[in-house]
Amino acid sequence: MKKVLFVFGVLPLLFLVACVPSQPEQDEMMDDEMMMEEEEKMVEDGMMMDEEGMMEEEQAGSPRVIRVTAENWMFTPAAITVKKGERVQISLEGLTGLHGYSVPDLGINQVVEAGQTVTFDLPTDEPGIYNVRCSVPCGEGHRDMTGQIIIEE
Repeated sequence: MKKVLFVFGVLPLLFLVACVPSQPEQDEMMDDEMMMEEEEKMVEDGMMMDEEGMMEEEQAGSPRVIRVTAENWMFTPAAITVKKGERVQISLEGLTGLHGYSVPDLGINQVVEAGQTVTFDLPTDEPGIYNVRCSVPCGEGHRDMTGQIIIEE
């Protein structure tokens, strides 16, 4: 009986213990260290991580791109703050429906539909607070589809 217990109980246990890798923690630590070193190198090389975890290259003199989404019945973000003279582009992404992004005092009137992205320059010559409105009648919440662009000194 003891031999049967030994053969069916202890030997399989010894076999399982022998098959387990002996250094999983050290390998994971090395992977983490390598990733951190790579991220540091990318930062040194002018690479940055955006909100979605995508790498984008930061180039000297290139405009800052602000992503704005349009959906029933809101712009996100509703308010954008930039500095006077800063080079800025707005990347307007339509999530639902058909919408317009209109800032009459800045000469902006862009239309975007669901699934489409439109990119345009934001003039930042004059400081002030500029009202944004949806220029396409889009339903019951159309009047509430507003925002602001704030250009600071």
